[in-house]
Amino acid sequence: MNRSTIPYSIVEERRRLNKCIENAPNEWEREIYKKIRDMKIPYDKLDTILETSKELIKKILESGYETESEEELNSQHDDDSLLDIFWDQADNRYTAPEEFCPICQFIEYSQHDLGKYLEKEYKVSRSDVFAKVKAVNKRRKKLYDSEYVTEVCKQFDLNPVDVVAGLKKRFVTYRAFSDYIRR
Repeated sequence: MNRSTIPYSIVEERRRLNKCIENAPNEWEREIYKKIRDMKIPYDKLDTILETSKELIKKILESGYETESEEELNSQHDDDSLLDIFWDQADNRYTAPEEFCPICQFIEYSQHDLGKYLEKEYKVSRSDVFAKVKAVNKRRKKLYDSEYVTEVCKQFDLNPVDVVAGLKKRFVTYRAFSDYIRR
């Protein structure tokens, strides 16, 4: 593939992700869509990546549609429409499995989730951090997750990227990590 050529499907996918970002019900979901949208695409390897992902999608579909054979799936879904299967038109949201989510794969991190983890592990109160922020800006009404993460990392001399790398080793799956921070 020529580096100057961006496939239409990629352009269309960015449009969909931008729509997801606009319609996201909360900051956490908006952040996930932004991380997916902003992932760097190695255009020189795109053909190989797309072929691999198409095969993965077919396997996922096969596991979800146990009564259909591979031939039936191939006849129903051409290669270009396979990616559309995970797009829910009604909600303007993705329903992709963990294998496709950079946050679920611990490639990227959500400020919200990292904040919850740091709060649980380091026991730094959000109200204490907000008091520091409010001391600088008296008109502030809200503490953002990114501010909380930055302040806790500064207090304990942590690097968020290293913390996330440790999360992958400790929890292995995003589901286990999610269960931990939510209990």
